[in-house]
Amino acid sequence: MSTVTISREIRIPAPPAVVWSVLATPSQQSVVDQRVRLISEWGEPGTVDSGYELSMRGRLPMRLHVTDAVAGERHVVAIEWNGRTRGSQEAHLEPDGVGCVLMYTMSIEVPLGLRSLQRIYGEKRLGKWLDAVARVSTAVGE
Repeated sequence: MSTVTISREIRIPAPPAVVWSVLATPSQQSVVDQRVRLISEWGEPGTVDSGYELSMRGRLPMRLHVTDAVAGERHVVAIEWNGRTRGSQEAHLEPDGVGCVLMYTMSIEVPLGLRSLQRIYGEKRLGKWLDAVARVSTAVGE
């Protein structure tokens, strides 16, 4: 196995607290990405040791455990499939005028032979997902 890490930065015309809430609230995941269904959640959303389980058609369910969180600043989750941690997602927010800059890093373990393919697919999906986070955050902030 090899780890693929993809990072991207996006400016969002919504306050950091609003964007953070969209990222940290499990029920918002299916609003951001209609392919996702929330199966369960536990703990206070956005707090360390809380988490949720998501499913997507044709894929194994994944569990996301919050490992670090500061409201309006950062949200970090460990991603688990089949009972094993396989990666992480880290969101860091910085105020920028009336909006914010979201710096997002996704790391995932993949078989060595699929590393290049996963990087290309991951960069494309992450870009679309971040655009959706921006749309939802902007709508919530209005």
